[in-house]
Amino acid sequence: MVNGQQLFNNWNNVTSAVFDSGTITLAAGVKYDITLEYYENTSNASVKLEWQSASQTRQVVPSTQLYGPAGQLAFTGHTAGNDDVHVINPDGTGTVAIANSTTADHGGVWSSDGTKIVYKLAIPCLNGKNKT
Repeated sequence: MVNGQQLFNNWNNVTSAVFDSGTITLAAGVKYDITLEYYENTSNASVKLEWQSASQTRQVVPSTQLYGPAGQLAFTGHTAGNDDVHVINPDGTGTVAIANSTTADHGGVWSSDGTKIVYKLAIPCLNGKNKT
């Protein structure tokens, strides 16, 4: 999603590499909100954020062009058999789990003022069988 516009949606189990793309018109020198979500079911997936234009071949978006509040990006990562929300520097260094619970945490999104991260946390019900 770029600036609130969904460019593609492929939330399916796949067995081989998939290239999804969309088109949007952007103005030079303007920062846009980008939300990138991807689905993996086998702990074996990867994702790349790429861009191209009429004057530039397709390439991975350089970390120097990614700007998060406080200079960090938020993401959900699968570690130690569980999904947790992390923050990371745009250059790929400094990964820190900010929600290290025993249940799945998803959807780390910065608040508009850049001081908080909002995410979903699965909480076991009292019977211990279901999660809310």
